[in-house]
Amino acid sequence: METGQEIPALTDTAAEFLSLIGLKELEHCLFAETLAVVGTGDPPRDKAEGQWWMAAQWAPYRREGEPVRNCILVQARFRGWQDGVPRSSTLKAFVTPQLETLEQEEQECLELRPHPTEKSTHMVSHQHGMTVTKTLQEGEAEPQCQSFSYRQAELRGLLLEGASLLLLRVLARRHTVPPGLIFPAIDTEGHLCTSSYSALGIQRQAVGSAETEVFVMERAMHTSTGVSTVRQSSFLPNGHLVQMTQVGSPTLMLLQDESILSKSGGFEPQLPFPKEPLNWEEDIQLCSWFLDRKNSSPTSGPWIPPLPPLGLPALSPAPHLTTVQLMGNKATKTACPSLVCFGETEAQGGQVVPSCVLKPHHGIWVGPCPPLSCFSP
Repeated sequence: METGQEIPALTDTAAEFLSLIGLKELEHCLFAETLAVVGTGDPPRDKAEGQWWMAAQWAPYRREGEPVRNCILVQARFRGWQDGVPRSSTLKAFVTPQLETLEQEEQECLELRPHPTEKSTHMVSHQHGMTVTKTLQEGEAEPQCQSFSYRQAELRGLLLEGASLLLLRVLARRHTVPPGLIFPAIDTEGHLCTSSYSALGIQRQAVGSAETEVFVMERAMHTSTGVSTVRQSSFLPNGHLVQMTQVGSPTLMLLQDESILSKSGGFEPQLPFPKEPLNWEEDIQLCSWFLDRKNSSPTSGPWIPPLPPLGLPALSPAPHLTTVQLMGNKATKTACPSLVCFGETEAQGGQVVPSCVLKPHHGIWVGPCPPLSCFSP
């Protein structure tokens, strides 16, 4: 059956972000990592109660009657405790480089005695949209199945769990989260919802006996019932996860391998505002300044701000000419044999002479008055 839910909208920021993710950027996000599951009430946090593992790699995706596609295989496994009961879950997703999910399967097992409970959600995309199949198995009872579909129009920019884990690595390596990053998603019940991402900034957190800077992000799942699930994740500059926890959960996933820190790199300082290109021709004040200086310049070439030589007065907009002969850094009165172009600078005997061109031993001084020890003819 098809659902009649309200379609969550993909924001323009999210659509643009997806379009700018490149293959080279994704390559740096393809690795495996393991975190320990610990209780939030343990101050030392050195007693592991379970394990969380995730890996992403290139893999072929095969579907009957269709050509093989090269996609990113995202896998995750969790094993820990929930209210004193062993709990495990697995995730397997085939994701395109555009973070579109072709197929995803999630399984969760709660080992209650004597009736363990197993839940699975399988989602597969097709030309008409996506089909979701939910299965519930309680003890020896017959499994209960439910299947429904979403139209293609409802799935623009849809970001499922496997793609979300990959997106977090991309954001972590960029050390920033654009404002308004909101995607359509599907919650644990298989219903459409929205998923928003925001940055909590750079903080210091412990890794084993060491302490390091991490980039903290928050992901919130907003369901149609008004209930939100918030998860906070901390990352090293290279995209490796340091800590992940769900707000209100008694456990968290924590990195304990300090050797990863030696390869983590560092965070680059972020500007409090985005860079914007400056077009001075469209800025009335800058353009006016440029034209005023250009019209007052004695040269036909590009305007160069005049700098006074050491110990000499600065140039004025109304120069007068004085011919000098420079010998041994001393000036004596002479006649200039030829007139050469203005606007360049040469050094003679260690003395810097601005806004003029000097032939050997001769030159034209442009300024409000002759330089020190120079004489007007």
